[in-house]
Amino acid sequence: MKRKLAFLSLFFVVAVVFNSCKPSDDKLQKEASAVLAAIPGVSVNVKSGVATLTGEVAAEEVKMAATQALSAVKNLKSVTNNISVKKAPVPVINPDDVLRTAIGVILSAGGDIYKDVKATVENGTVALTGSIARANLQPLIQVIQEAAPGKVDNKLEVK
Repeated sequence: MKRKLAFLSLFFVVAVVFNSCKPSDDKLQKEASAVLAAIPGVSVNVKSGVATLTGEVAAEEVKMAATQALSAVKNLKSVTNNISVKKAPVPVINPDDVLRTAIGVILSAGGDIYKDVKATVENGTVALTGSIARANLQPLIQVIQEAAPGKVDNKLEVK
């Protein structure tokens, strides 16, 4: 009987020591939060050694990176990724007549800078031909992009 009691006592002590050596959820929570600090919009909750990720991110790659980042946290049993990915807004493409008017205004407003540039618009695509000085190319493309075409087909000769 004394042996059984001694064995049970020893077993209890070993179980308590072993259990107390495992990291607490609070400690795991702090470690996981520190690892994820570089990923905005993501939060983590640790319960019973399981990390649950929540929040909203802009891309699927960021969602997966959050799960991967938690692999650096030792003693996590598993990760549940409940992060949602924002849907990309549908791009607005102006109709051809609106684009023709806008591109005409842009080229006219440029005066001599764009005098050798010709533009045609078809099915949302603005095709640029002619020639342009290198310094004026990027500003022209940026202004045309603001007119919301589907595509800019740049066939300009750069001088």
